[in-house]
This record gives sequence, structure tokens and C-alpha cells, in this order.
Amino acid sequence: MVIFYTYSIVALADYPRVVDKQEELPCSETPCSMQELELEEKALHALDIVRCQEFTGYDPKVNAYTRTRFDIFNLAFFDLDKESDFCRGPRLNMIPSPIRDSIVGSCVNVITLKVKESEVGFPIKVFGTVVARDQVDYRCVYLFRRERGDPQLITSADGKLTLMDPCRGLVPEDRIYFEMDLKIVRDGGEVEDFSKGVIVFNRARLPNDKQTMGVSLNSYLSRVEVRCAYVVYPIEATIEVNILKGPCSVS
Repeated sequence: MVIFYTYSIVALADYPRVVDKQEELPCSETPCSMQELELEEKALHALDIVRCQEFTGYDPKVNAYTRTRFDIFNLAFFDLDKESDFCRGPRLNMIPSPIRDSIVGSCVNVITLKVKESEVGFPIKVFGTVVARDQVDYRCVYLFRRERGDPQLITSADGKLTLMDPCRGLVPEDRIYFEMDLKIVRDGGEVEDFSKGVIVFNRARLPNDKQTMGVSLNSYLSRVEVRCAYVVYPIEATIEVNILKGPCSVS
């Protein structure tokens, strides 16, 4: 007996509400002076610069200093390491009609994560993280996460890194940001940066006659590609299998 459960890919009820500027509360009971506002803006700008310096480094692949983490807005008080609090939505049969008004209109599926090129040859032992960020909350949705003691062996070009089960679907209102921090363990136990930086999947650049697109990061010792598929009105299915008779050979 096989039972299918279908879910919405992200709980829309938990979507953050965008506050209109006219609804914003005043910063105090008395009007803020322009000088106070300017001082606050300068302080936030200074804090943002300090945060960005923490992940700015020299990339020998491009022979330049680059920022290796997400930085499209002021990061003064934004936790770049916090995992997304949003999760998969409920079963579709638990969502009131009409269903399409209750689920997201589109998503991006990550199909493969490949090491296309390696300047140190193969085989290599890869560990580290690859996270995705979207406009839902810009928090971490992990796609790959391995510790130094549990690296993945890649034996040739186009080798696929094993994707993990993300906490929710990726919702592309405009762009999806992929942030890589991959390292390799050499035979002598030394650790080197292998792939480090941010690449962007832009829905507007998806060809009209295709539903998939790859984006690549050239950095440090490698070229790593993320191949994505754009899906309209997505749902997630979970299959439950009950063996009614006979031995079970599925592990």
C-alpha cells in the first residue's frame, strides 16, 4: 500500500508582512531631529562596513579582493549564520479552498551541485557549506553541510556534491542567492579554501524555452555550478510505503 502526502513548500501564513512606510511608528513621541537621524544612519553605515570587512578577502582566482557572503542590504544587525525559521507548509487537504490562493506561485529547485573544475586535480575531499537565501527572510537554507571530519570524496570533474534536504522551498520573487564556503582536506591534513563567494539565480535571465539554468562560481581553486529548475505552482510529495507481505529489501 502506497500513500501520498502533498505539502505546500513553505508556510505562507508565516510570511513577514511588509509594513507600509505610512504605517511606521514614530521613533519617539517627539519628532526626531535631522541631526539625530543622520548620526544614526552614519553609525549603521559604519557598522555595516565593519561587518563586510569580516568576509572580504583576496581571491587568487580573480586576483582581487572580494566579498564572500551575502551583502545586498545593511548588515549591521543581521545574523548571517541564522537558519531560516520558516518551514514546509501543511498538507494540501488541510489548506482551505481555493488552494492556489494559499500556496506560493513558484519556486526554484536545486537539481545538482557540481564541481566543474579543480585547480588541484582529483580526487579531492570537500567539506563546508552551501546555503541559499531568498526574499522570504534572507536566512540560511542549507543545501550542503559537512564537517572537516566527514568530507565528501569527489573523484572527477562534474562530480556531484550530495545535496541535503532543505528546511523549505526557495521562493524566487526576483532572485535566489547561493553562498558557498567549501574547503578541501589535502593528503597531509592541510585545509585550503576551495570555493568561496556568492552567485545569483535571476529568474529574469531564464530563457523562455527552458525551465532550468546553471549558475557558476569561479573562485579560489575551483569552478562550482548550481543547476536550478523553475517550477510553477509547486508542491512537495512524501511517499509512505507499507509492506503488507513478504520481506523488506528497502533500506
